[in-house]
Amino acid sequence: MGKAVDNSSAQYVQIERAFEVLKYLKENTCEGKSLTQAEIMNHIHMTTNERTLSTTIQKLIKAVNPDDYDGNNLKEFRIRHRVLDEIIQSKSLNGDEYDDEYDDEYDDEYDDEKNDEDDEDDAKGNADDPIEEKDQQPQQTKATPITDLWYVHDFSENELDSLIESLYFSKTITDVQREILIQKVARLSTLEYQSKYIEHSGKLKNRVDGIYENAYVTKTELQTSMAEIQKALEKESKIQFFFNGYTRDKDVETTKNANGESKKYVVSPYHIVAYNGKYYLVANTPSHKNVSFYRIDLMTTVEITDLKRTPENEVEGLSQDWNAGTFLSEHLNMFYDKPMAISLKIRNDRYTVLHDWFGNRYQFRKTLDDKYDDVTVTCSPNAMIHWALQYGDYIEILNKDLRKMMKEHCREILTTYEND
Repeated sequence: MGKAVDNSSAQYVQIERAFEVLKYLKENTCEGKSLTQAEIMNHIHMTTNERTLSTTIQKLIKAVNPDDYDGNNLKEFRIRHRVLDEIIQSKSLNGDEYDDEYDDEYDDEYDDEKNDEDDEDDAKGNADDPIEEKDQQPQQTKATPITDLWYVHDFSENELDSLIESLYFSKTITDVQREILIQKVARLSTLEYQSKYIEHSGKLKNRVDGIYENAYVTKTELQTSMAEIQKALEKESKIQFFFNGYTRDKDVETTKNANGESKKYVVSPYHIVAYNGKYYLVANTPSHKNVSFYRIDLMTTVEITDLKRTPENEVEGLSQDWNAGTFLSEHLNMFYDKPMAISLKIRNDRYTVLHDWFGNRYQFRKTLDDKYDDVTVTCSPNAMIHWALQYGDYIEILNKDLRKMMKEHCREILTTYEND
């Protein structure tokens, strides 16, 4: 029997080399930025043998990519390259079925025995030993080289920018947590992308302090409540829970009924919305025809009941054609009275305020004079009273009924301050 050959060192080199190539691709390539094998060679330490690197890249591609491109699995590919993109483009243009020639064409050009010899050379540090022409293998048909390689990251740079922006605006995490999370998110892309946010010292380049708002329940409790509500939404069932609030002593207290006992709410849930840094449940409370809102971080002991929820079409303010953006702009600051069309007189240099709150959901009606315009928005009347009071220097309500409400509201405030 022949003596067993220990090639464990060569196998270790193969694995380490593959990880080195993969790491370099992750850190330095993305969509729109690819590298040739020659460029990769200049930065790889585990080999200086072009043939060995080519073999490693081919095996790496087979390890992280699907066996072939079938026209529908593009998102499953982790390493893209010019040849694959040509195949994808060809398939998308002529609709031909993909065949197995791809695998055959890009199989290793050298047999396993020769590859093991190359790996053992690398393990011994002799990867660059010259090969005499007479000792070379017979000339084989040369496959099209795999080049212009790039790594497909889980998130595009635009998506990462959006995630980081949401972290800057989050009110539910501290500044320390924000910095750690932004660093982790930035490291999901290339080194070049990371440099947009992280200094060489490891600190964030753009230090933006946020406003942290405490929540009554922990994140785990909040996630548990959200999960129960989601199950109820799927079953179209009512839920029950306790609702809490803070007292003058900064303690949390459960809402009480007329007998002084903790009140258990039973409501029909419809949607979960995120508004101003908090999660809200859009629901219907029995004995009321319209919608109601409950802050989920103030809800505890959320449970699904056996009761079916009230049909949506029986609740005022709910629409089968649900649009969260429109709904929230019509219910500013979570006021839940029925929205209506409201005419506003607005200074023509203050449209940014209108856009901040209503987006594009306002209609220009006419010019009133050289300074003011007439516009219309759809909003809760009570929400509009408080909103227009905030911007009273350059916004005026034109609806007669709402003007009367505004006057009464202002008189109440004036009475409070006139007592001085």
